[in-house]
Amino acid sequence: GGSTFSDNVTDAEFTHGGKGMFVGSSIRSQVNFADVTSFPARWKTVYTSAGSGCYGLGHDKARGRLYTLTDAGNGQRDLVALDVQDPNSPNFGKVLGNSVKFAGGAYVERWALSPSGNLAAVLSGVLGPTNVILVDTDPTSKTYLSVVQTLSVPLGAGLALCNRIRFTADESQILVLIQIA
Repeated sequence: GGSTFSDNVTDAEFTHGGKGMFVGSSIRSQVNFADVTSFPARWKTVYTSAGSGCYGLGHDKARGRLYTLTDAGNGQRDLVALDVQDPNSPNFGKVLGNSVKFAGGAYVERWALSPSGNLAAVLSGVLGPTNVILVDTDPTSKTYLSVVQTLSVPLGAGLALCNRIRFTADESQILVLIQIA
């Protein structure tokens, strides 16, 4: 038997020198944390969404923030920032802020956090036409958790499915994996 903390995982991020792991679940609408220094791992819920699903995780290790894309109870997807600096702190898992609502509702699931943690790139949907929505994730910025740019994804002819999105290591490009039927 598995753990209910790991039902329908959408993403996982190791943290704290490999001693911990965050797991996002779309079915349970939760972000859970596993202390993996023992077997079996010791689990606890860090965040439970007011709406449906937690899609993907982005961990800004330098700033102790974890981001997930979820319906925060408003019927649209939001990028939610959580405090994950210290697993023993009473603030662990506290919501630090959330972005504007993304149009597209349940189809907005795929996104990526830049290596520096300063930008998130969110796909506006999985079927074309699709945009990449850039969100400022630098907490020192005046536009923190705001959309700073929207880019069109060139899909070409035919039915296109946007499966994944990632930043290059130097953040000079955003790559979108597109499946064409």
